[in-house]
Amino acid sequence: MKQFRFILQIFLLLAAVSAAAQVPVSDDRVSVRNEDKVNTDFLEYSPAFYREGIVFITNRHESLKAEATDTRLGQNIMALYESARDSSGMLKNARLFSSELLERVHQGPMTFNRTGETIFFTRNVLDKKDKAKDGLRKLMIYSSEKEAKKWSEPKLLSFNNTECNTLHPAVGATDSILYFASDRPGGFGGMDLYRVEKSDGEWGNPENLGETVNTAGNEVFPFYHPDGTLYFASDNHGSYGGLDIFLTVPEGTIWSPPLNLERPFNSEKDDFGLIVDLANRNGYFSSNRSGGKGGDDIYSFEYFGEGGETARKKKKNIVKKDVKITDPEGNPVEEVTVSLLNLDDVFLGKTGEGNQSAKLVPGDRPGEFTLQIDDTDGYESRAVSDAEGNLNLDVDSNGNYAIVLEKDGFIPKQIIVGPDTDWSTLDFTMRRKTDCVALRGYVRVQGRTDGEGNAQVVFVNNDTGAEQKIYTGPDGSYVYCLPCGQNFSVYAVKNGVSTPPKVINLRPDDCAAGNELTEDLTFSVAPAAPFAEGDIIELPNIYFNFNDAGIRPDAERDLAVVLSMLENTPGLAIELGSHTDARGSTAYNLDLSQRRSESVRRWLTEQGIGIERTAAVGYGESRIRNGCTDGIPCTEAEHQLNRRTEFKVLAADSPLLGAALPAEVGRKSPLNVSPSDNAANAYRPLSVNDEGDSGAFTVYAGVFAQQANALKRVEQVREANCPSAIVTQRGDGKYIVEAQRFTERGEAEELAGRLENLQIGTYIKVMK
Repeated sequence: MKQFRFILQIFLLLAAVSAAAQVPVSDDRVSVRNEDKVNTDFLEYSPAFYREGIVFITNRHESLKAEATDTRLGQNIMALYESARDSSGMLKNARLFSSELLERVHQGPMTFNRTGETIFFTRNVLDKKDKAKDGLRKLMIYSSEKEAKKWSEPKLLSFNNTECNTLHPAVGATDSILYFASDRPGGFGGMDLYRVEKSDGEWGNPENLGETVNTAGNEVFPFYHPDGTLYFASDNHGSYGGLDIFLTVPEGTIWSPPLNLERPFNSEKDDFGLIVDLANRNGYFSSNRSGGKGGDDIYSFEYFGEGGETARKKKKNIVKKDVKITDPEGNPVEEVTVSLLNLDDVFLGKTGEGNQSAKLVPGDRPGEFTLQIDDTDGYESRAVSDAEGNLNLDVDSNGNYAIVLEKDGFIPKQIIVGPDTDWSTLDFTMRRKTDCVALRGYVRVQGRTDGEGNAQVVFVNNDTGAEQKIYTGPDGSYVYCLPCGQNFSVYAVKNGVSTPPKVINLRPDDCAAGNELTEDLTFSVAPAAPFAEGDIIELPNIYFNFNDAGIRPDAERDLAVVLSMLENTPGLAIELGSHTDARGSTAYNLDLSQRRSESVRRWLTEQGIGIERTAAVGYGESRIRNGCTDGIPCTEAEHQLNRRTEFKVLAADSPLLGAALPAEVGRKSPLNVSPSDNAANAYRPLSVNDEGDSGAFTVYAGVFAQQANALKRVEQVREANCPSAIVTQRGDGKYIVEAQRFTERGEAEELAGRLENLQIGTYIKVMK
């Protein structure tokens, strides 16, 4: 049976690694699940990514022509089946992939080109005249093109050999390169791996990958990842048992010694057919390990390590700062925990998964952020002083921080630093708790359980009027040591909103050893949203493979944060935008990105967000971040920078929208040409009060809770050749940016489109 699988299976192997990256070996950062809806008592193996799911091989017999059987092996013939993912990311029940490709012979492992419009697959040769001298119809590689909704008549590729098996195709760095396995003469053992390239429409001569990859055993089922890593299965590179999954990377003209992916990918049984997405975070593989449903089962995996992190963070200038902590007498204080709280980040709270926190990290340009979910409690870094009171901090010289010092028995301390801080003047003296009592608490918004991170807590001595200010941690907690026998008022401030003050009267005996007080501070009105209209927030953990628009399980971490933002800010309306790299046609990329945006929007709608609060827009390749346009050679990492999902704030906390958002917010983008052709094709809420085509048409560029944000926006609008743009204050206290008034609708729409092209959110109001 093993030899049967060697010939009939395609092992598309993958792991989270690149030529200069790391391998997700045995640890608790890899989650593996049996995809029980596609697995049966029969064989299911060799998955390949296709649209919002996979195509795989099985010998189940539903719908097969005459339920064909291989009488030599006593097995149903192998055929191609497909399965899409459901909203939770799990594969759904499978169905036959293509009736037009089905024949009364085995069909085996397959691969698709980037757009999913060409399939390369393994099949026993059909023509009797192509039988080998031993009387067998060998396995060969065919190709077929998608024409409308059907696949074309398969073509036998020219590099096949009728006297040997040629199988397991895997697309290389381009669609003109294939890797495959073969037992043709001239190899190093049973099955070897080869590479072949197409030039001027013709396939060349296959090249053996060499003795570092191939052995006297069997090397099969190659999978080539765009980052340059080649994955394959082997029974002769030192395995746990049977077939194991390995990887190799190019080193000049040869390949590196193969590396075993270890557990949980490999076991004492056969493990093969592993594929991984473009971001090296998710994928599938095949195994007949114990605990499955049949002979071979399909498993999915998710990698939680740092290797797949693609978040684009603000460029930092990291400098090392040496700190010495002493008591008032100059003696060193050891074991002081020093935490670094980045005041530039916007903390959004906990994600609900253990100790993870979510925050917005400023990007390279104003109004750009990256959503970042940390596997920490939200502090940027921590250090502990040694026996001499020394420690070393890595600090961004361009950033603003609160340095938090804590040690049992000592008064907690915060030191605020910024780009202009002279560190030689900072006081790192820690004092013991002898005449003060610790006041602890949380800052929250009424009706919410999560805390408000980065809120400022103000302590006012009611006798002297002296003030002391500190910042809450990412979870909204604070602690401060108040002198006993005095009277204080304490309140919190964030984004211009204050909590009601609390009065703390401390008696002299409150300073008893170990005594602490607690006082929570609650906003009765939520602080203004920490973002403004027009801000763009990238969602770095939403990954897609080629031609894939389905939401993967790990994307729900980011989406859960977006969901929380929408739930906590009723006036928030967003545009969900998806971008591709430049590979593939413009029309294909536009359609793919539109499907991806709609997939994200559908997920939010299923969680209860009104569809009128979101717009789905696919931008395709129209907004490339770097120079990686058509025809320009770029690395996979450079292409990855352009593949992204983000949302733009259309309305933050504006009662102008409130619960009754304009109908246009929820409309599907009318994109039917490249967005670069005409900015007016992109999403734009045309009116919140459209009662006709006559009258005055005013182009507004945002409504803001804070005057500073409105002034920033009006400067952007003026720089866009609208010198008459003004800021006015409405009766409810909100600030509105008026770009310009027109008597003709067309002129208003032209300006709105031009501002949208500059990523300035607009809407048009009809003034009677």
